[in-house]
Amino acid sequence: MQYKIIKKIGLLYLRFVAKTSKVVYFGDSGITGNEMIGYWHQDSYSMLLLLEHFAKQRKNKVSIVVTADDRGDVIEHMIRHYEGIALRLPDGARMRKCMDFLESKGMEPGIMGLAMDGPVGPCYEPKKLLFYLAEKANKEVVLVRITYSKKLTIKKRWDNYIIPLPFTKLKVMLQPIGTVSGEELRNFKQKKEEIRGFYQLA
Repeated sequence: MQYKIIKKIGLLYLRFVAKTSKVVYFGDSGITGNEMIGYWHQDSYSMLLLLEHFAKQRKNKVSIVVTADDRGDVIEHMIRHYEGIALRLPDGARMRKCMDFLESKGMEPGIMGLAMDGPVGPCYEPKKLLFYLAEKANKEVVLVRITYSKKLTIKKRWDNYIIPLPFTKLKVMLQPIGTVSGEELRNFKQKKEEIRGFYQLA
């Protein structure tokens, strides 16, 4: 019952934010619709607006990797509303059993989105999964950076989860960083520095 209520409220609130706010996209014209998109877990809620932009408006196929637990039910409900596909996977080591499934989905034409530091952090610590899938599928990686003029940050959460406030201006910047090689995966520390540079975390 709790999650059913959260589903309804979460979607209604996001739609209100979308109607009252201005979302500006930078770099989206260079997106072909066949990329791997990485973002921070704290921006997961706002990423649904980007999902609407690509899946509902541009008619691109978009799949988002979502946790298999009850939290994922809420996100999946919103993803489906915006005509995206939720790929439900267990957290941690249990995900390894699903790697063949995930690799096959990544190789399909379309956009796949994944929180680089999810689902349990640490915050701003990119994991290899997105880049591994990009290498297997030979897809370009696109990083997403979102800035807000008004926001609520839940600092008690590990990811400093962000909820955009109504009447805000969101700037969504998309930066392609190319395909990923096996060598880059083996020297992932260097790739992390490249990512941190884009997000000005270096």
